Amino acid sequence: MIFRILGGFCLLSASFSYIAGRHKAEVCRLEALECALACIKHVGIKIRLFDTPAPELLSDFHGKTRFDQLHDLKDCAECLPSYMSEEDGEVFRRFCTSIGGAYKDDALQMCENAQIRLEKSLKQAEDEYPARKRLYLSLPVLLTCVVMVLLW
Repeated sequence: MIFRILGGFCLLSASFSYIAGRHKAEVCRLEALECALACIKHVGIKIRLFDTPAPELLSDFHGKTRFDQLHDLKDCAECLPSYMSEEDGEVFRRFCTSIGGAYKDDALQMCENAQIRLEKSLKQAEDEYPARKRLYLSLPVLLTCVVMVLLW
């Protein structure tokens, strides 16, 4: 009897650990998309107004998320896409790697295209977040209860 209770407690704690991990991953995904958009907007402004060379584009960039230490396009291309979906990560990585080798008008067009694509992804992720949060909260607990009933 004690082992069943202990096993049930272990299953329940594992489900709560899974819930916390998935919630943290979703929050990181949203923050990475917001930081990528802020980075693209910052780069667009620096190119449009100051004709800033590529190595100095993010020298004064300060994000409002956990990614505020990124001060180089290479760092952004390496760090942020790992938190995004594959398509969004590829769009942002392509933007970061090709921004230095284009003329001003082409660079501004790349900024606009990447910004439109990532804004659409951010809106979709923000809309899906409440449903995903409910799913990640209810599904592991429900499965744990089912397993506990079957083991009892």
